[in-house]
Amino acid sequence: MRFIIKIVLATVVAFGHPTSTLADEIWLGGNESNSVGIFDESTSALIDEIPLGDGIEDVDFSADGKTAFATPALSGGSLVKVINADTRQVTGNIDIGFSFDVQIERRPNSSLLYLGNCGQRNELLIIDGNTATATDLDPNTPGIQGIAVPNPPWKMAFTADGHFAYATQCAFPGAILKIDLQQNTFVTAIPSQLSIVNSVAVSDDGTLAVVAGDDDRTGIIDLATGAEVAVHLFGTGFNDGVAIDKARQRAYVLNNTGGTATVLVIDISDPKNPTLSSTAVLNDPLKTGDYEGLSLRRIGNLLYATLYLAAGTFNSEIVVVDVSVEPPQVLRREAFGVDAFSEVVRRPTAATPSDTDGDGIPD
Repeated sequence: MRFIIKIVLATVVAFGHPTSTLADEIWLGGNESNSVGIFDESTSALIDEIPLGDGIEDVDFSADGKTAFATPALSGGSLVKVINADTRQVTGNIDIGFSFDVQIERRPNSSLLYLGNCGQRNELLIIDGNTATATDLDPNTPGIQGIAVPNPPWKMAFTADGHFAYATQCAFPGAILKIDLQQNTFVTAIPSQLSIVNSVAVSDDGTLAVVAGDDDRTGIIDLATGAEVAVHLFGTGFNDGVAIDKARQRAYVLNNTGGTATVLVIDISDPKNPTLSSTAVLNDPLKTGDYEGLSLRRIGNLLYATLYLAAGTFNSEIVVVDVSVEPPQVLRREAFGVDAFSEVVRRPTAATPSDTDGDGIPD
């Protein structure tokens, strides 16, 4: 099949930000703030903010960390913003033709980034991070065409070798969509007992996936057999946001119950019999009001939780949790913007060549 590269040119917009060096940075998109926040990885302090004029759902990077791609939220139009990560300036736009909670993740060991959505397109779009262009897999169809799947693919995780993607199906019934990225083809839908799946994480050895998103349920999926082998029930609230550490035989799930956001630590040493090992409450004990979290990202021994509702306000927080101890311990928190939905992402640096996508899994 012929591939056609469609390039969308845009005017360079300068915001007057200081030029950055490749420091250890954590980035997060803001929906109602219409911006991307940049945080110091060691302190979690907000060190810069890039106004983009539209609601931002998610952000990720080229493999060298020089270019960032910020995707549109529901109210953010249809343009993926291309950002020079050093100068903090927008250098172009990629018009993907839709905006509905657009997620973006870079494939391990690759320059390619993949875009999912929750509602409008039954396909996984592709952007080449080296050229900042979208790849059109079907030039005979109007618009940019990606990898066709049965239902909208939303949040995604990859095997460490980058061969397969597993995307949550943004539709009923709950399932994850297995996609072969070498062949650009849909493989199969793996059903879950969860009525809908919002979040997925894949172990670094590619044998297990953990899914969350339906009330208080967490699904454990054997990727070798393509079957869900167990469902863990917490007993209250709803889950959204998940991470996995196969070496520690733990899954981490973000639970929300009655205004309290909690990390559930689930023992998956026996995937067919997951058990609750411990918990860590993410609410700030010095503040009152409801908390609600949507996303988790594991980077080494740390979990980064995105709380879009914090102390009864939509002034979102990043909460950093140390999972090298049990129960996990909250280390620090930083407020940013309003309505931040997605996982944080670590900017790739020369100092982190083995984990350039920032997910805690060597590339």
